[in-house]
Amino acid sequence: MAEPQASAPAETEENQTLGEQTETSTNVTVIITIFGVKGVVAVDSNGKSDPFIVVKFAGQEKKTKKVADTLDAEFNETFEFTFDPKTEAGRQLDLELWDYDSFSDNDILGKASLPFEQYANKKERCSVKFEGVEKHFGQDVGESDVEIEYKKNEPAPQPFPQKSESPKQVKKEVVKETKRKSVKETKSAAKSTAKETQVQTIETVSITIFGVKGVVAVDSNG
Repeated sequence: MAEPQASAPAETEENQTLGEQTETSTNVTVIITIFGVKGVVAVDSNGKSDPFIVVKFAGQEKKTKKVADTLDAEFNETFEFTFDPKTEAGRQLDLELWDYDSFSDNDILGKASLPFEQYANKKERCSVKFEGVEKHFGQDVGESDVEIEYKKNEPAPQPFPQKSESPKQVKKEVVKETKRKSVKETKSAAKSTAKETQVQTIETVSITIFGVKGVVAVDSNG
C-alpha cells in the first residue's frame, strides 16, 4: 500500500501580504520641453502655416498650442510621461509637426523620433528635424528646439512588514490588559474606602468632674 504523500502547506494570507509588499517597480518619467519650431514649410495660400506639435509615447498623446500665420513659432510648453520600463518596450518619443486648419482637417507635415535613454538623469537641449511625409515626403519641413530629461524614480524604502499576531497572542494580551485594569480598579476602590473612613471617623473627648472646694459664701446661712 502506497504511503500518502504530504501536501505542500497552503500559502497563508499573511505570506501573500508580505509577498505583495516585497514587489515594487521603478517608474520612469520623461520630461520634454518644446521651445519652438523654425523653418516650417509654407502650406497656406498666404505663404504661411499654422504650426503645432504633437508628442506621442506609450499610448499617450499631448500637443502644443497652435500659432497662426508663421513659419517660426514659439511654444515654451513642457510635457511629462511616466511609465513602467518593465511593461513598456518603447524608448523614444514620437513627434509630429502639423498645420492647423479652421475649416478642414489638419494637415500633417512631418515626423521625428527622439530616443531618450541617452539623457538618463540629466537635462539636455537639442534640435529635432522633422522629415516630410505624404506630399512633403523627402523634404525638411521644420526644426524644433527641445529640452529633454529622463528620470528613474527609485521606490522609497519600505518599512519591514510587521508580522500579524496569532489568536493565542491576542488572547494573552486581552488577559493581561484585563488583569491590569482589575488591579488598577482594586487600588482605586481601596483609596476611596480609606478616604470615606477618614471622613466618617469622629474623635471623642471625655472629662470627669470630681468636685469643687473653697466656694465663696453668698447665702444668708453662710
